[in-house]
Amino acid sequence: MRQKYNINFDLNNRIISSDGTNLFGCCDVKNRVISIDKSIVNTNRFFFVLGHELGHIFLHSKLKINQEHYQRFQDSHYNAFADKHLLVNEKQWIEWQANQFSVALFLPKPLFIYEFITYRKNLGIRSFDHIYLDDQTINQHDFIKTINHLSNHFGVSKTSIKYRINELGLLTDKRNTKKAIDIARNIIEEF
Repeated sequence: MRQKYNINFDLNNRIISSDGTNLFGCCDVKNRVISIDKSIVNTNRFFFVLGHELGHIFLHSKLKINQEHYQRFQDSHYNAFADKHLLVNEKQWIEWQANQFSVALFLPKPLFIYEFITYRKNLGIRSFDHIYLDDQTINQHDFIKTINHLSNHFGVSKTSIKYRINELGLLTDKRNTKKAIDIARNIIEEF
C-alpha cells in the first residue's frame, strides 16, 4: 500500500477523537495515513476497520469538507421502526460509503455467496441458498452456525457477516421479535 498508493499505516495503543471518544481507526486523508488501534490487530474487527479507512482514502480523498463542520454532525442511529440506519447528513453518508467499501473489499459478493451456499449445502440444509429464520430452534441453530462459519472463514466480525447477508437478501427473518417491531411500526404509522 505504501509503494503503490502512498498510504502509510500507524498502529496506536489508543486513538482518541477530538470529542474524547475512543476510536478503532481513523485516517488523515490529506497525508494518506491510516491509524488503527493496536488492540484490534489480530481480531475479527481489524479487516473491517482497515477496509473502512481505506474507503475514506480511495473514495473521499478529493472531498472538500470543513473538519469542524463534519465533526458537528451526529453519527447515524439505528431506527428499529424503519429497520435500518437513517442517513440524513453528509457525515452519515460518508461513513456509510466507507462501510460499503470495506464490506465489498473483504466480503466480495461472488466469493461470499459461493461460500454461503457451499457451507449450507455441506450441512445438508435444504434451503441452502437462503436463510429462513423464525422461532424454531433448528432454524436458529442453522443461522448461528452459518454466521460463525462465515465469520471464521472470512476473518471478519459476525456483525459484518449479518450485515452482508441482509444486504444481499439472503435472509428472511420471521422471528416473533421481528413481528413485534412490525406491529409497533404499523401502530405508529396509523397515528
